[in-house]
Amino acid sequence: NSNRGPQGQVEFNRITSAGNMGWPYCTGSNSSSETYNEWNFATNSTGAKYNCAGGPTNNSFRNTGLSTLPAAKPAWIRYGGDAGSPPEFGGGSESPMGGPVYRYDPNLNSSVKFPQALDGRFFAGEYGRKWIKAIEVRSDGGYGEISAFPWSGTQVMDMAFGPDGALYVLDYGTGSNNQAL
Repeated sequence: NSNRGPQGQVEFNRITSAGNMGWPYCTGSNSSSETYNEWNFATNSTGAKYNCAGGPTNNSFRNTGLSTLPAAKPAWIRYGGDAGSPPEFGGGSESPMGGPVYRYDPNLNSSVKFPQALDGRFFAGEYGRKWIKAIEVRSDGGYGEISAFPWSGTQVMDMAFGPDGALYVLDYGTGSNNQAL
């Protein structure tokens, strides 16, 4: 429904300082086509689009913080819906899971540590699409090469690099969210 906001769209954000990453009001580039409309639950009707550039207003009676939020930052990598996904992400579900950045340690004596070629790569997970991607973080902060990562697991939920330099993955197996009610 174009009066509610954009078609399903998700994103990966690169957090380098505190800030408003946009969700759930603002997505992608925060343009009007990627911004949600305020919803009035009392009247069950849509209102104006949130002001992502000027700072969306949180006027919920449950709000105990700021009523005008800081301006939303644009997505680092947007995908899903009509966002113009990187082709390496494929299609399907839209359920990004953040991940770690690998830091190579030349002094670590470990047979399972990742190679130096992956130093500085962000490891992104996708719960529904069931993949892990090693994403290059360029010196200007943008993203570069998105590489497939050999993953034979299922629904990625969380990841961390251990003190041995290996990637540890929490996945939900094949039965999660698949049971009939």
